[in-house]
Amino acid sequence: MVLDYIKAKYDAEPEFLWEKFPDYCIFRHRNNEKWFGLLMEIPASKLKIQSKEPIQVIDLHIPKEGADDLLQEKGIYPGWHMNKKTWISLVLDGTLTDETIQKLIEESYQATLS
Repeated sequence: MVLDYIKAKYDAEPEFLWEKFPDYCIFRHRNNEKWFGLLMEIPASKLKIQSKEPIQVIDLHIPKEGADDLLQEKGIYPGWHMNKKTWISLVLDGTLTDETIQKLIEESYQATLS
């Protein structure tokens, strides 16, 4: 859902940058090359989730002042493998609604425009 949504809404093609992680992809602005999303599958334990199964997440950029409130919501974690003050990880397992995910993608897109 996320991959298709980002391609359709932002005309952003996924970029697969890492040979070691061929399924990880980033999304960036064409005009300034800044990333606004990183889609990946990681071990749930990386987010301190009690599971042996891998989970799909998207890391999104957020304004510093919004992080504390967002991190109180179930399914939202500090950005894995990113700056935890300005990035969050959303678990894509149905915990968050599509509307919430889309809203946060939009916020990330807007936060990285300039």
